[in-house]
Amino acid sequence: MTKLMRLLLVLLLVGLGVVFLYPTVSWYFFTDQEMKNLANGTREEIRNWSGDRASEAIDELEKLAVDPGAVSAAIPAEFEYLIDVARDNYKLGGQDVPG
Repeated sequence: MTKLMRLLLVLLLVGLGVVFLYPTVSWYFFTDQEMKNLANGTREEIRNWSGDRASEAIDELEKLAVDPGAVSAAIPAEFEYLIDVARDNYKLGGQDVPG
């Protein structure tokens, strides 16, 4: 085995080590403590957390729906995917898409 092949083999193994260690490093250093606590929680705690998040999103969308004229300009970026879904639902229902 030549020195070049050994070097390439060592570099390959170091690269694989970095690839396999990335999720662990990401979890320990780049994930906030709240998410770690949630991930270590029970299924019921996770279900309650996701239900609370969904309720908050629904409340925000209901507040936006109060003024239908400004909905398209006021929809936050996290809900933009709903525009296409709503448009498709209007078409399926045989209704005209509002403004």
